Amino acid sequence: MVLIASDAVIKQLKNTLNLAWKTIANHLTKIQQLYELGASPECIAGYVTRWLRWVKSGVTIALEQWSRTNLTAR
Repeated sequence: MVLIASDAVIKQLKNTLNLAWKTIANHLTKIQQLYELGASPECIAGYVTRWLRWVKSGVTIALEQWSRTNLTAR
């Protein structure tokens, strides 16, 4: 599973997010690792939920909505 963000989305993120790109890359890598290890969708969703809670504790953005509309699995 590879998650891809369009150039427009990346440009938007650069203008709105205060997260380090390494943080986002690590998050996506962890999701991929969970998927490859056969984790259930519920397990992966739990990880994403906890990560989003951590992110939102320091950054006020609509990341959940952004991720649903702008990331695609390929």
